[in-house]
Amino acid sequence: MHGVQNFPWKEWELLSATPQSPESKLFAAGLHVEDEVARQQEEHRQAVTMVSDKAARRVMKDATIEMVVHVKRALKGFNNEVKIFQAEIEKIGEARSADMSFLVERLQKLRSGR
Repeated sequence: MHGVQNFPWKEWELLSATPQSPESKLFAAGLHVEDEVARQQEEHRQAVTMVSDKAARRVMKDATIEMVVHVKRALKGFNNEVKIFQAEIEKIGEARSADMSFLVERLQKLRSGR
């Protein structure tokens, strides 16, 4: 860029009688330097937006994958806890059933003993 800015464009343009510098070429094409700078800035902004959107989508994809893995692990652990809880409830139900049978037998013995 330094070389392009310091290049002796005027001499080359005088010798060739055609526009040689980037500014002269833009002017010959009917454009102004400010318009070209604005166009380049807009292209740059669009490129930055596109790259940042792509990066954000990649981050979201990675975060979603990580979240799914953690949720699956948590649900697997929850499933195991529910199975343990269900087994304990079944044990309590069996113990109550045995206690109820014992009480019924004792009541029957007491009634028959009278």
